[in-house]
Amino acid sequence: MDALIPPRGGVGTFIEVLVEPSDSPPVSTLTSLLGRVVASYQQYDMQLEESFKEAAAAWVAGEMKGEKPIKQPGKMNGLISTLSEVLGLGVVLRERPSRPMMNHFPLSFVRAGVPGDLQSLSDGERQILMLGTMLIESGSQTFVFLADEPELRLEDAQSL
Repeated sequence: MDALIPPRGGVGTFIEVLVEPSDSPPVSTLTSLLGRVVASYQQYDMQLEESFKEAAAAWVAGEMKGEKPIKQPGKMNGLISTLSEVLGLGVVLRERPSRPMMNHFPLSFVRAGVPGDLQSLSDGERQILMLGTMLIESGSQTFVFLADEPELRLEDAQSL
C-alpha cells in the first residue's frame, strides 16, 4: 500500500490505493468502515422503530381513526442480505456486548456452518467488502474506483 488519498466532499473515509493485486484491504480499515455503516444503519432502524411506536400510540389514542400506521422495513436486514448474496456467505449480526469493546466487530461471516470474522475472508472477499462499503458510505456522492485486473483476485462469478 503506497498512499492514502483524502476524500473530496467529506465522504469521511480514506480511499486506499492498493498497488499490487495481492494486496487486500487491512482488516482494521474494513473494521472501521463497515463498523460505521452498521452503526449508522442500526441507528436509523432504531429511529424508524421509535417513529412507528409513536405513530401507533397516537393512532390508538385517536380511537383508531384515520390510516393505520404501517411499519417500514429497516436498512440493517437489507444490508445483511445484500452482503450475504454478494459474498456468497452467511452474514450474521452479532449481539452487542454488555460492555463496550474497542475491537468489537458487529458482523460474523458463516462459511460451511462455521462462523468467522473479517480475517477468515479471502483477499478477494475483503476487496469486494471494501468496495461495497465505500459505495454505501459515499451515498449520493460520486467517486471513481479503478481496478486493474480484478479477475486476478476474485472468484469468477464475483469478477463479472
